[in-house]
Amino acid sequence: MVSQRSALSDRKGSCECSDTVAPAGWDGQFDHAGPARTTCYSDMPQWLAKTPPRIRHESGTESAVRSANRPIRMVRLSHAEELMDIPVAFEPEDGRAVESLVSDQGIPQSGPMDAVSRDLLAARAERDAAEAHLLGIIEGAEVGTFELNLATNALRVGGRWAAMLGRDAEANNVFEFLDFRDLVHPDDQPNIPMPGTALPDNDDGFMELEFRMRHDAGHWVWILSRSRVTARDAEGRPIATAGVHLDVSDRKRLEQENRASRAYLTEVMDTSIAALAVLDEAGRITYANLEAERILGLSRPDMRGRAYNDPVWRVERVAGGPLPDEELPFRQATRTGGTVRDIRFAIHWPDGTRRVLSANAVPLSHADGQRQVVVSFSDITEQLAATARLEEARLRAEEVSRAKTVFLANMSHEIRTPLNGVLGMAEVLDAVVTVPEQRQMIATIRRSGETLLTVLNSVLDMSKIEAGKMELEAVPLLVSEIVAQAEAVYSVQAEEKGLEFEVFAHAGADRPRLGDPHRIAQVLSNLLSNAIKFTESGGVVVKVSMKPGRPVTFDISDTGVGMSEAQLARVFDSFEQADGSMTRRFGGTGLGLSIVRELVELMGGQITVTSTPGTGTRVKVTLPLAEAAEAPRARDEVEAEPDISVLAGRRLLVADDNVTNRMVLAEMLAHTGAVISLVENGQEAVSAWRKAEAAGQAFDVLLLDITMPVQDGLSALMEIRRIEAARGGAKVPAVAVTANAMPNQVADYIMGGFDTHLAKPFKRKDLLHAVRSLLLV
Repeated sequence: MVSQRSALSDRKGSCECSDTVAPAGWDGQFDHAGPARTTCYSDMPQWLAKTPPRIRHESGTESAVRSANRPIRMVRLSHAEELMDIPVAFEPEDGRAVESLVSDQGIPQSGPMDAVSRDLLAARAERDAAEAHLLGIIEGAEVGTFELNLATNALRVGGRWAAMLGRDAEANNVFEFLDFRDLVHPDDQPNIPMPGTALPDNDDGFMELEFRMRHDAGHWVWILSRSRVTARDAEGRPIATAGVHLDVSDRKRLEQENRASRAYLTEVMDTSIAALAVLDEAGRITYANLEAERILGLSRPDMRGRAYNDPVWRVERVAGGPLPDEELPFRQATRTGGTVRDIRFAIHWPDGTRRVLSANAVPLSHADGQRQVVVSFSDITEQLAATARLEEARLRAEEVSRAKTVFLANMSHEIRTPLNGVLGMAEVLDAVVTVPEQRQMIATIRRSGETLLTVLNSVLDMSKIEAGKMELEAVPLLVSEIVAQAEAVYSVQAEEKGLEFEVFAHAGADRPRLGDPHRIAQVLSNLLSNAIKFTESGGVVVKVSMKPGRPVTFDISDTGVGMSEAQLARVFDSFEQADGSMTRRFGGTGLGLSIVRELVELMGGQITVTSTPGTGTRVKVTLPLAEAAEAPRARDEVEAEPDISVLAGRRLLVADDNVTNRMVLAEMLAHTGAVISLVENGQEAVSAWRKAEAAGQAFDVLLLDITMPVQDGLSALMEIRRIEAARGGAKVPAVAVTANAMPNQVADYIMGGFDTHLAKPFKRKDLLHAVRSLLLV
């Protein structure tokens, strides 16, 4: 025994020990009690064979020792090296109570025991401090804790677990696992492993779950559960797990809001008529909307990750041929760092369909350094095709318009040429015939010819309007004079049909206004002509209102045949009347009201038509004519025969291939005292001009027809102008006396060297005015 204890005494150790160490024998007697914080067995006292109840400390004091539950007796269970912990209570002589934990650790194959006494109060204090520290962390983190005994299914919770669910923290914090599971949302319960089911087989047994739990207030709280296996049985099966619960409702709400926001943005993007794609720095597609899927001919999953210049699309120029990579929108945007717009190129779908795209690209830089390019593009294939069709249609329309212009010009020339002979000779005869019956015949000829001229002018006016070449004057005028002229003409026509014709003019009609008197008279004439034409009985009433500062209003009503709503809908259409029977019954071209409306709108006015079948029609025209500062010239001054004395002795050269027109010109100029020379074409005109110049008898005015054989009037005058320019002399005045009266034709003649234009058929006074004005320059 002594030798054994010596062995204990002789055993050396270098570990620091915080416990009280006492070697003891098999009889349970402590051989020695050393102070804590000593080197184990390095300073063994000489006390031996002390009885358990009386232990003398190294300080020299004695204390009675007794167990809190049983006598202190160290019982060796085996010769194996193992621990046996026995809690005991010591009562030192100072009267204080010390709780200790006595641990037995035997020396292998030796028999005696070491008894190590640990102060439980100190350990508990350390433990409490650690727990308090941990609780502080848990409270600060606002997490709940749980421990689950997998053997008993008992769940212990703590921390802020109860507060998360609005439960009383003082209530029972231990309950059955199934009761806990009942608090979980039904949809999430399948995600919660039942006790006895397999837990994670990773080394640390870590598990993370998210689920909803019912709050006492009735709503659901999102919980993030993180746990780890804390104990396993001898076979390694989990028998206990512990972890924390975090309230992640705010995070889940934000996630839901983000998902909703992304879903909304995705929906917005997918409803966009523009295709959108987002490319990363390498030019790979990371996002594409629904329209991009349609335009690019690939599904979005198939597009994602592809480069903008992927061979699948076979990108090329719109006109065909390879397109350099640096010209594509992605490269241009990344190279310039700015927005690029309307970059056009062509792609091919997998099935070979070729599409033309227009793309815009914008580079984006994010705070994290990530760079992207947003590309918006649209399919302009159909747009380009439509543009091409429109261009083709425009060219065809221009060709048709040119053909129409040529036709109208030819028609005008072919009608005006003989009409000039008819009206010109009738005017010449009217000046010399004195027999009443003969004069009446001449008047009929002139009236019929002027009617034909009106039709011709209407066609030409409509052509001007359609071409946008109708020009209006703005000169002082008296509305009362325009109305009086119309009344003088149409009162006679009304009387011939047995109709009443009444005109009521406001006193303000005598105040001067600014406008185009010829076009206003044309509007009034067309309206009165229609009213009388379509009225068989009753009459026509004209009311003119022109209050100071107010527009001029013409209100014309008749008791004629009237029109239905369907007929009214077509009343302003060109070349149409109310119906075909109207043309057969009353005649006319159907251009009257069409021209009236166009002229009224050109003057900034309005026209309205109301009508009832069998009752009559009412037309109201409003013209915003400004008040004039001065009165127009007197009518007598305008209509007076021009002073022809200036023509006496003047030499005039007339060139016209039509013998009738040469005769008309000669007769109209016969009594002016002028010397007239007549030739048949332009070549003869140039020759006559040369001879006159050479003889020192130069012509004072040239009157040249345009359309003549051998040489036309325009080329003849241009030849004369070249000679004049070479000589440096004065230019002879020239008048284009022609049946070509289209605006573009007149412009060509003025540009070609003519000083003025006189359209056939013309009146004697118009001819004399034209010649006289050139002689007075």
